[in-house]
Amino acid sequence: MEKLDKILDSYKQKVGLPAAAVHDFNTAQYFNMSRDELHRLSIEDCAEAVFLLNSLAYHIQMEYNRQLAIHNWATRAAKKQVINKLDNYYGRWDQQELAAIKDDSYASDLDKAARESQIRMDSINFSASAIRFLSDTLINLQKAKLGKNRYE
Repeated sequence: MEKLDKILDSYKQKVGLPAAAVHDFNTAQYFNMSRDELHRLSIEDCAEAVFLLNSLAYHIQMEYNRQLAIHNWATRAAKKQVINKLDNYYGRWDQQELAAIKDDSYASDLDKAARESQIRMDSINFSASAIRFLSDTLINLQKAKLGKNRYE
């Protein structure tokens, strides 16, 4: 897995994407704000929140992409490992494949990695989109505040 991580990091660097890093985005406060709290945000507060939320969404999306790459690689590698052994098993094709993977320790490890990455993807699926939606809401609030300030 470390080799795959290095390949993914190298590719991101090659195309100019920053490596995913652990940051304290301090965004929790924006997820459950009341109407009054939203009203009290200044234009600058909205801009800062949008930046932090978009940064968080970017890093979540990058982690999702990493897990998807791991999942796809591990799934294909497990199938490749057992493809010539499928004739030793009976049943539907998918049952033969599962049995062959179960009986091969390397393929089984790959299958476990694929399942773990799928669990991670399932847990963050749509998170980046939901955060971007909140960010867009704050952009609209910022625009409304800008328009209101023009007429005061």
